[in-house]
Amino acid sequence: MTSILLPPELWVLILRFALPPRISLYAEHLPFEDSHAPSNTNHDRLSFSLVSRYWNSIVASLGIDSIALNADADPGLLLKYLLDDGKGIYVRSMVVPFGRTVKSTIKSTIEILAACPRIETLIRPKRQGDGFRWNFRAACPRFENLTRLEWRHYSDAHRSGGINLFYDVFDNAPNLEYLAIAGQWYPDIISSRRIRKVHLPRLETLRLRRLSTSFTDEIQKWSLPSMFHVISEFGLSRTEERFRTQIRTLEFVADLRFYAQDRIRDALPLCPNLEELHYYVLFTCVPKVRVQGQAFRTVKTIGLHAKKNPGWTPVDLGGHLKNHLQFVTGPGFPNLRTLALYGDWDGLEAEIPILESLILPSRVSVVRRP
Repeated sequence: MTSILLPPELWVLILRFALPPRISLYAEHLPFEDSHAPSNTNHDRLSFSLVSRYWNSIVASLGIDSIALNADADPGLLLKYLLDDGKGIYVRSMVVPFGRTVKSTIKSTIEILAACPRIETLIRPKRQGDGFRWNFRAACPRFENLTRLEWRHYSDAHRSGGINLFYDVFDNAPNLEYLAIAGQWYPDIISSRRIRKVHLPRLETLRLRRLSTSFTDEIQKWSLPSMFHVISEFGLSRTEERFRTQIRTLEFVADLRFYAQDRIRDALPLCPNLEELHYYVLFTCVPKVRVQGQAFRTVKTIGLHAKKNPGWTPVDLGGHLKNHLQFVTGPGFPNLRTLALYGDWDGLEAEIPILESLILPSRVSVVRRP
């Protein structure tokens, strides 16, 4: 086999195009996408790096595209690396715990963020107990390329503003398209100057996690003119009252609360323009919807995911699946065009044969998706 001798700089350029990033969290949410899961892996990079020491050195020089500022990260060394030959431009995803934005660490963290001008995904994870004082003013860099923000609200840190205050982050992220938000809102401890109007003109997807009632009331005041996709971890509530006519895609996560309570029955009448419905079939009770006078004519696509439920073993799995399939292909959705089956349906005891036994309208196409 003839080896190809190319300059290292050319190999780096080729591999940048050939190799996927280690983590790619796209702003455009795909159905049943795990909020924190990478859509690509390191396998290709690993394969290339094992060819030889020379190839390993080339792959290592490609730069870091995802950074988590964990407690063991050395901010000085990291900043030096990012500033070396401008490697910070390759960073696309950043996880910033609140412990990295306290008074003693805020300066180095802001410098690291500023060294990464092309960040597309920013994650502020759930905090651990800390006892830090937040009586200082934090800065916030400009996030021109930020399209995806995952925010666990922390009211104490909120008071310091800047990178700890989602209002300031919103103001500095004009191209935000995806927002996942959770937390407890305590307006009594936040001065009125911290509360301002929120206008996110490009936001399309809103993922709602556990929110306090006061936080729900706050989101009601936001302006989200492009929002059409809601991902719910607890069912629809007053949070969506202002936006219900905008919702065209509604998705429920894998949570046993959706089996204990019929959240789909409660949600469908609240979305008069709904076009797509997605849910995990083994985490959801069969909706008890009265079809008479309550047909959902705007729904054209329904996606069902077959993810196994480790906390629940149905007595009659086949009956449970058949009832769901009869529900989604029945008269309640007279304009259904696509039934999308996600996940490993072949792993279920009574999967596709049940679907094939149903009398499906000719207008409905059944598609299998990963």
